Amino acid sequence: MRGMIEEKEIGYSPSEEGIRDILNKIYKRRWFIFNFTFLCIVFTLFFSFKVKPVYRAKTRILIESKVPKIVQFEDVYLTDYGNSDRYYNSQCEILKSNTIAKMVLDMLGDYKPWDIWHGRKKDATFTEEEKIKALLKNVKVKKAVRSQLVDILVEDTDPELAAKIANFWVGAYLNYIQQSRSSLTKYASTWLEKEIERAKKKVEEAELALQKYREENNIIDDPATTSEDTALLNKLIERKAELETELAQQLNYFKEKHPIIKGLKAELNSINKKIEEERQRLLALKEKAIRYRILKREVETNKAIYESLLNRLKETKSIQNLRLTNIRVVDRATVPIKPVRPNKKMNFVLALFIGLFLSTGAALLIENLDLSIKEPDEVQKYLGLPLLGTIPLYKQKKDKSTHPALSIFTDSHSPALESYRTIKANLTLSNPDLAKKLLLITSSVPNEGKSVFSVGLARIMAQAGEKVLLVDVDFRHPNLHEVFGVQRTHGLSDLLAEGIQDIHNYIKKTNVENLDLLTCGSLPPDPAELLGTKKMEELIQELSKRYDRIIFDAPPVLAVTDALVLSTKVDGVIIIVRFEFTHRKALQRTKETLERVNAKILGAVLNMVNPRGGSYYYYYYYHYGKKG
Repeated sequence: MRGMIEEKEIGYSPSEEGIRDILNKIYKRRWFIFNFTFLCIVFTLFFSFKVKPVYRAKTRILIESKVPKIVQFEDVYLTDYGNSDRYYNSQCEILKSNTIAKMVLDMLGDYKPWDIWHGRKKDATFTEEEKIKALLKNVKVKKAVRSQLVDILVEDTDPELAAKIANFWVGAYLNYIQQSRSSLTKYASTWLEKEIERAKKKVEEAELALQKYREENNIIDDPATTSEDTALLNKLIERKAELETELAQQLNYFKEKHPIIKGLKAELNSINKKIEEERQRLLALKEKAIRYRILKREVETNKAIYESLLNRLKETKSIQNLRLTNIRVVDRATVPIKPVRPNKKMNFVLALFIGLFLSTGAALLIENLDLSIKEPDEVQKYLGLPLLGTIPLYKQKKDKSTHPALSIFTDSHSPALESYRTIKANLTLSNPDLAKKLLLITSSVPNEGKSVFSVGLARIMAQAGEKVLLVDVDFRHPNLHEVFGVQRTHGLSDLLAEGIQDIHNYIKKTNVENLDLLTCGSLPPDPAELLGTKKMEELIQELSKRYDRIIFDAPPVLAVTDALVLSTKVDGVIIIVRFEFTHRKALQRTKETLERVNAKILGAVLNMVNPRGGSYYYYYYYHYGKKG
């Protein structure tokens, strides 16, 4: 009962269980995490102290959106660039161009590229293209957010050279911009001179056309229509009205053929002709005036264009030698004192956190990919059988006179010994009728510690006063004879071959009271066939009369069929599961294989548990046992 209470785990909520499981996995892989993180830090520090220090110089410039206006005429060349990001992005690209780098390279003279491992390569030779590429690699251009400020950052292993390059870079950029604008004004001057020649010819042609028209039409001044020109027409119209009135009156007294009527009509016809002639004369005069004004306007327009182009040319030439620019240097680069790389403190912190992050992630991944049994709950989960107990991993004493399997019994308060007592108690409590005196100890695969467990359980039962026989039926890899220091021969196989009448001659006494041993004897050609014989059944019946408990140390279930044959002849089977070794699928196959032959499986024992590797209650149990 005591053992069951000690191994009872405190209940946790699902979230606490998940956190506890993660912490268990991390704690289990703590040395992997520590070593990986330590290597990350060592490598980072080695890198930090090995590489050459790199210095950064910074020059800040202001790129305004407009060129200062020295002259009123704004169309000599484009001066307003607007506030668009496109303009500033273009300027940043110009600053990072090969053209600027080539200009800086010419200013520096002999420039040698560098790297962080070897510094400046003074003895090496480089092409101009390689030098330009190296320069551009170490220059960064950054535009400040929501401003017109642009920073030129230059990195170099030589702090003085870094500052020099940064200042040269700005100078080269200013020269490039000035040269571009100077070329533009020269082009504008040439274009204006050609346009002036064309405009001059047009003025001359327009003046000649106007003069010719004057001469052809005898025009001295602008032939505009006046009141004097229309006076005659008005008088003729008035006379016509008078004649029409008089004619109407005379028709009241005279007939159409009367001389007075004929005379009035003749005079009226004459007046109508004169009116028409006067109208035609006035229309002709208006057409001449319109044509005259058109020709005169062409002369004036061409003269205005000509004079405008002359003014443009004068203004262009006046600003051609002025260094107008919208770029100003805000801060010139100074020689940096502290390197920007490597930042040893920051590298250490990053290495620590990155190492912990990667190693912890890798540790959890390894744990999740590891399908071995690592928790007591997993035995119940994947085997579906009760867990009889756990055997902690213990340090074996260096006493050569005592076999490691028996060394735990030298300390009556050892946790491992307490575990065997717990398992014995659990077997008794779970099987109160224990008429189950025949126990078969097996495992899934080799090296799970079944033989050591068989010895431990047999000794605990013997110390409790039970008369116990330990039988080695692992003909493939027998080792119980080595534990007790006796000969393997003259054992079970020999007894079955010669007859079971003289059983006492084959059973070997041990130095443990109430504990006898039956070794495997000579190795038979077919152990499974031997264990399945009728003689084996008769032997088991006879031994059952002489002993309170018989424990069979059988080979692994998945390795050979020996354990399956014998499992049908015993009262119960105990499966040994090695902590962090036995695979889940192997354990499931073992159970399924035993169930197919209708073996009575009593439960499983989790063996060789690392008290600090699994759940917290292992650690508690381990130390509780030590204190007890």
